[in-house]
Amino acid sequence: IVAGIGGGDREAGSSRRHAIVVSEVLDEYAWLREHFPGYRVTLQTLCLDADGLFDVLQIESDDGDARELYFALGRPSRRRTGPGAR
Repeated sequence: IVAGIGGGDREAGSSRRHAIVVSEVLDEYAWLREHFPGYRVTLQTLCLDADGLFDVLQIESDDGDARELYFALGRPSRRRTGPGAR
């Protein structure tokens, strides 16, 4: 993972603004295993907009809890990760 929001932040990955910045797709799955063990990916969508390239993963647990996670592919920018990003 290149940069992003710490695992304790409830907003991590919740939107494009709070996207988790990764250098490659494999990093997305590593982050998912660490923060959402037992969840499975039900849909993966690649999106390109003015803010860059995003991968959106829809995930679901065995008990039906569904979430959508945003990952920014490539280098971090101030716009995606905020002024405190490294």
